[in-house]
Amino acid sequence: MAFSGTTPTDKLSVSVKGAPCYKAIATFSITSKGGKVLYRYSQPFKELTAIAWDAADLDKVAESFVSETITKGMPGRSSALPMWTEPDKFYEANYTSLSVSHQRYDEIRKLDVPVFYHRTYYEGRRHVIYDPLLHEAVVVMEGGL
Repeated sequence: MAFSGTTPTDKLSVSVKGAPCYKAIATFSITSKGGKVLYRYSQPFKELTAIAWDAADLDKVAESFVSETITKGMPGRSSALPMWTEPDKFYEANYTSLSVSHQRYDEIRKLDVPVFYHRTYYEGRRHVIYDPLLHEAVVVMEGGL
């Protein structure tokens, strides 16, 4: 995948580990070609799904979750993020709150870098970019219903 630049040299790993499945931990990790961790996020898997904790097919839900995150995790570029508006209006239009200042958000949009997207709870999400000037991942916005 291309996260830290335009060439697809980075690797996205998504895992759900632990047993029973409702006690498992979901982890998203993006590493560079050289093995440097560029972004990492972990949380209880059960918080990412609305399936009952004792559902017989929760392991299949976990497999689907991993596959979906890998295939849909890079939805576009920062230049395609919504235009900035006042925080209340931004949330109303996108069900998402900015995690950076107005000035920083405009700078990130101009960078036109890849955006990584993942869930943070069942209906929650986070958008992250790799800032080539800071050489680190930056959470741009988070939200959900």
